[in-house]
Formats: sequence, C-alpha cells, structure tokens
Amino acid sequence: MEGDAKIEHVESPTNSQQTISDDDEMDYSVKPEFYDPEVDAKDEIWAQKVRKGRQSDAVLSCPDCFTTLCLKCQRHEKYVTQYRAIFVVNCKVGNGQVREISAKPKKGKRRRESSES
Repeated sequence: MEGDAKIEHVESPTNSQQTISDDDEMDYSVKPEFYDPEVDAKDEIWAQKVRKGRQSDAVLSCPDCFTTLCLKCQRHEKYVTQYRAIFVVNCKVGNGQVREISAKPKKGKRRRESSES
C-alpha cells in the first residue's frame, strides 16, 4: 500500500509557489507567474484599433463580469451620472423575457436580533 502512493513533484515555471509566505513578507526577487510587463502596451494598441480613433464620453461595461458593452456613448444632459449607449457590442437581447422592476420596498425587513432581552 505504501508503495502505491507516489507524490509527483511538479516545478513551477517561475517558482511562484515560493513567493508568498506571509502578508508582510513578499519576495520581490521572484517574478510572478502571470505578470507580463508588455501587456499594457499590447492592450492599448488593441483598444485603439477597436475604437478606430473615435472619441466617447465613457466606455460602458457589464457591472457583473466587466465585459465591454459600449465603446461609443453619450452623457445624459440632465443626469450627469447616467450614460446612453450609441453602439452596443457583446450583448444579446432576450425578446422572450419580460423584466419588471418593483418600485415598492420589500416587506419583512430583516431586523437585528439583540442578545439582550
């Protein structure tokens, strides 16, 4: 039985497993495994190519997964914290789904249970 249990040791390509031993102690001499210093420049070139030099008031993203939804949008004239999408990408409309937003507050608010009685 003891001979059957072999543990295979796999070396990390950048030795990143040795990087962090404590929150206060970090070894900055070991390069992180998923860091690429050229990635920002590559991403900037890609974004300029996709936007093709167009200007926009903002770029709208999904608040859940941060997928880019709109590269061209306009700020609302009255409500300055709101934006209107001009051209939408990465979005599919569910015509068969109807969503309703309730203006009423939910009943049965949760109360704190006090430990003192």
